[in-house]
Amino acid sequence: MDVTMVQAADNNLRLVIDYVTGAGDLADIDGPHTVQSSNPTIASVLSQADGPDQHHVVIYELHPVAGHAVLSGSADADLGAGTRMLSWSFDLNVLAEEAVGVQVSMGELIPK
Repeated sequence: MDVTMVQAADNNLRLVIDYVTGAGDLADIDGPHTVQSSNPTIASVLSQADGPDQHHVVIYELHPVAGHAVLSGSADADLGAGTRMLSWSFDLNVLAEEAVGVQVSMGELIPK
């Protein structure tokens, strides 16, 4: 799975990872998932957990810095003694937050 996304840095990013059979049904995996970010100054793994029905949920924290990171992960799809890794990757371009309003406040008075 290769995906590209552009996202503002003012949110965290929640990904739900599903490993599926050839028929598109949810599949079990053998052992833990691995997830990472190629650039933790842009996006870092905040949390990950197995959800219901074989869903794996990963929360990436997006930092207030513009830039690019590749989010990726893998898991062992061979339910027996062997290993057959399935991998995914996600190109993420984070945009710096832009001004969306104006705030004006009065400072202290300056004598004449």
